Amino acid sequence: MRLSVLSTKGGVGKSIIALLLSKYFSQNGVKTLLIDRDPLGWVSNLAKIKGKGLLASIVDKEEDKQAYFKEVKTKDGGDFYILKLYGDGARFYVDLDIIRRDEKLYKKIKEKYQEIVRNGFQAFIVDNPSMVQRNDDEVQCELRIFRETFPDEKIFRLYISDSSEISIESTLKYIKEIEQTPHKIGQYLGIVINLVPPFPEDLDKAMRLASKFEGIKVVIPFIESLFILNDINVEIPEQVKYLGKEILKLNNKV
Repeated sequence: MRLSVLSTKGGVGKSIIALLLSKYFSQNGVKTLLIDRDPLGWVSNLAKIKGKGLLASIVDKEEDKQAYFKEVKTKDGGDFYILKLYGDGARFYVDLDIIRRDEKLYKKIKEKYQEIVRNGFQAFIVDNPSMVQRNDDEVQCELRIFRETFPDEKIFRLYISDSSEISIESTLKYIKEIEQTPHKIGQYLGIVINLVPPFPEDLDKAMRLASKFEGIKVVIPFIESLFILNDINVEIPEQVKYLGKEILKLNNKV
């Protein structure tokens, strides 16, 4: 199973949801790799992967695997793995141009990528840059190799938004753009409305807004420990546990 986590803007908790789901899956016996496909590399930094990422390491002819891959040990049994693909901001585009002109570099990246993903993982969770599209370089650079490696892997997409009406409407539009793309790969999974003010009227409003979406619907109130997250060992909220359980159930049915 491959789960791509998407949003229309930063600051809605997309990377945190990806991280928490990775922990939840691992706690439930599912060996999980979190693929950090965001050039900002936030989730990799949280896991203390301070290296350049896979692409930049190969371009610079550096062989230190710890610069882009790590097993994340937790205190609650939710150990998982992270592959940092980019994480160097705008340098990604420079590196990609170099790789496109050098077939040997591309083959090296493919070799190192496959060396990692062929490690018996049962779930792949992909953290993306905001507003990413299927044909964007950040997507195609990785997805092409993944599909060559696992052509039959089930692929799902999960969308994250905050509870503002502007964000909800932009997320609905974004979902329509992605899910109505001809020849799309994989399927829509559901919506998480995150960072909802923890008051009854706000939570009720968020539930009503969630009814505009299809699939799995999860509303998560504002949780301060997640908003200022600086520790991988944060407790998984009940709403994320429910989300993880529903995803695993759906994966077993599809």
